[in-house]
Order: sequence, then structure tokens, then C-alpha cells
Amino acid sequence: MSNSPSAGILKRRPRARHGFYLALLIALAALVPMPAQAYVGPAIAFVGYIAGPVVAVIAAVVMLFAWPAWQLFQKIRGKSKKDDTPSAATPPDDKKPDAV
Repeated sequence: MSNSPSAGILKRRPRARHGFYLALLIALAALVPMPAQAYVGPAIAFVGYIAGPVVAVIAAVVMLFAWPAWQLFQKIRGKSKKDDTPSAATPPDDKKPDAV
């Protein structure tokens, strides 16, 4: 670096505003209205009309069998609702009584 008076003038400015301008450009582009091109047609609508209730019934039947299987799995593993609640006789791990 030189000690000339013009050395400070030639410094480049930081590019901190480029991110702001990019975000502004993306926001403006998102606000520009464009045609939707969203026509589906009657055949796809009919498939959706049939598939919705069929999928709902299948999900309900799966859950009817999955819930008891999950409860059985929990019982086999040894976890029960009583194991999750701490008793009053045992202190929490972080507050163990001091040794005498």
C-alpha cells in the first residue's frame, strides 16, 4: 500500500446491498401475474373424486390394525403408561440427595 492521498479513494465499497437487490428482484418477480395453466380436465377430476374416499377408507383400516399392534409392541418392550410417570419416592436425576 502506498501512502499517497488518492489510495483511499480507490478502495472498493463492500457489496452488502447485492443481497437486498436480489431479494427485491425475486419478490417483484413473484408478484407479476402470469396465466395459471391449471386446467385439469374431467377425467382427472373423476379419478380424484373416486381416489379420495378409497384412500381414506384404506387409511382407516390400516390404523384399526396398527393401533393394537403398536400397543402390543409397547407391552412386549416393557413400556407402559405407569413407567412414564415419575414416582414421589424417587427424586429426579438432577437433584439427588447428598451422601451422609
